[in-house]
Amino acid sequence: MAKTTKRPKADELDDAIVAPSVRVFTEWSPSLLRAAMQSAESGNLTRAVQVCEWLLTDERVEGGLGARGDALFGLRPDFEPSGDKRRSNRAVKALEAGEDFWAAYPESELRLMHKWGLLLGVAPMRHHWQALEDHGNRLLPMPRLWHPQSLQYSFPFRRWTLRDDHHREHEVVAGDGEWILHRPFGHDRPWAHGAWRSLANWVLLKHYARLDWARHGEKASTLVSEAPEGATKEQRRELAKDLKDAGTDRIVALPPGFQLKLVEVSANTERIYKAQIDAANAAITILIRGSNLNTEIKDGTGSRAAAESQAEQNEEPKLRFDAETVTTTLHDQSLVWWAEWNFGSRSLAPWPVYPVEPEEDLQASATTIKTLGEGLETLDRLGFELDDKAIKERFRLDFVKGRTKPDPAPAPVLPGAPAPADPADPKAPKAPKPPKAKASLGIRLASGAAPSEAPGFVGGQLFADDLVETATAAAQRALEPTLEAIARAIDESDSYEDLRARLREIYPKLDQTDLQELVYRALTLGELAGRHSANQDA
Repeated sequence: MAKTTKRPKADELDDAIVAPSVRVFTEWSPSLLRAAMQSAESGNLTRAVQVCEWLLTDERVEGGLGARGDALFGLRPDFEPSGDKRRSNRAVKALEAGEDFWAAYPESELRLMHKWGLLLGVAPMRHHWQALEDHGNRLLPMPRLWHPQSLQYSFPFRRWTLRDDHHREHEVVAGDGEWILHRPFGHDRPWAHGAWRSLANWVLLKHYARLDWARHGEKASTLVSEAPEGATKEQRRELAKDLKDAGTDRIVALPPGFQLKLVEVSANTERIYKAQIDAANAAITILIRGSNLNTEIKDGTGSRAAAESQAEQNEEPKLRFDAETVTTTLHDQSLVWWAEWNFGSRSLAPWPVYPVEPEEDLQASATTIKTLGEGLETLDRLGFELDDKAIKERFRLDFVKGRTKPDPAPAPVLPGAPAPADPADPKAPKAPKPPKAKASLGIRLASGAAPSEAPGFVGGQLFADDLVETATAAAQRALEPTLEAIARAIDESDSYEDLRARLREIYPKLDQTDLQELVYRALTLGELAGRHSANQDA
């Protein structure tokens, strides 16, 4: 396909290049794995690709890579516009509402691309541009994975090549409108950062452990013959042949003097080989997913918290990494050409955005807000000045709006006290302030500190003492009518029953409004004085 910015013609859409068949038939050993790694360092990835094919036969490798693909491609992406707003909105609408994205980039191909990108470090794809009538005759890229078995990198020429089914060599130029090279770990020696180099030895250990365990199962017990003294070599050979020919359900009649013994394997093969397999499985899962907690966690206290911590610290960052690398590859090497040939400018190519950020835990947020509110209320009572803007930013209270605080209610006045002065009247006397602590008062604090170090506390206590005395006197005056009525009933009664009847008669007529008002105002003044004292010492 021609490397041009012009929209391809119909006859240029035919596939002139066909990928070759894939052949994998190597039985791997430590020496062959080392040879594959050495060959890859020269830019020849054939053996490395064969190692990857072998690794995909392991259930942990295939399952781990599949789980990462499920986590990402199970999400429905949104699309961010770029370039001119009006034209970019048309491009976004075509990708999303017109379903160009899902038709051009099927999930199966994206999974293969990213799987090979993670495993090998590089995954080639080739566009198969098609103009579809049900998509407004727009030209769709339709990239497909090209199996990387013939992929080579030439260090002298700094270029990638691969071969087709006729062994013709083709240069692979990432992002030229024909080829895509997905390299999630970067452009410099991407194969050196692929997971295959770390996984190979663990999968080989697991493979050997399984074979040895099976071999021990076959040889769990062996018949051993003991020949009597003087037995000839021919006699022993005939006995061995007879035992072999007899099969599994054999009945043996031994010659005189011969004995058969069953020798069993004494080693705990499960402890030996299962431990190797478990260690390999754990290492494989950690290498691919970042942790093995999801697969190895046992029921018990802390399991849920441990799983949530793993998701936050291991799998969520890998999910964000996968989303960013896939998005960058598709945008820079494919969607720019889709935008160029359908909307006339590469700058209009939208960015796919996968919703990989975890959902907010509303219950935890509500608990935090409740605790925060209680703490702020306590700080406010102690007289601290709170920065509303800083609090909203620190705890992300975007939904909270400030409101004007109501004017404080006027301080209550004790019965019999003069009416409060009007603050607007310049001739009005100023309200008395709580007395301040003075050294001449002879006050000593229980802590041993000087009264001058806590003037608010000392002044508040003196004010409280005065308040008690004043309120006590006012309470006595408020109780005088009640006490006089009770005393009159006592004086006028001539018996206990008569007194009881008189008290029942006057009780509903007793008015305690003044006393209730007095107690309320005294308590309110005491609380306000305490706050004022705390503000002084803050």
